[in-house]
Amino acid sequence: MYYRHYATCLPFMMVPSLFSSSLCAFSELMDYKNIVPPHDKVFNFMGVLSIGAAIGFTYPVSMPLLAGRYLYRNRIV
Repeated sequence: MYYRHYATCLPFMMVPSLFSSSLCAFSELMDYKNIVPPHDKVFNFMGVLSIGAAIGFTYPVSMPLLAGRYLYRNRIV
């Protein structure tokens, strides 16, 4: 039963994490201030993109952890 909910919600959880990680990856790819070899830029691009995919794929665990971290860091004391 839980699998149906996971499979139903997976595309909706993958889109935001992949979109934001692809924006960060393209920012890394187009950074002209750092003079690094092209293969290092490609490795960084693929690394950031795979982190976004992993976060989206494991959303039942990762999304509450990331939300808790955000709420903990931005708390009003």
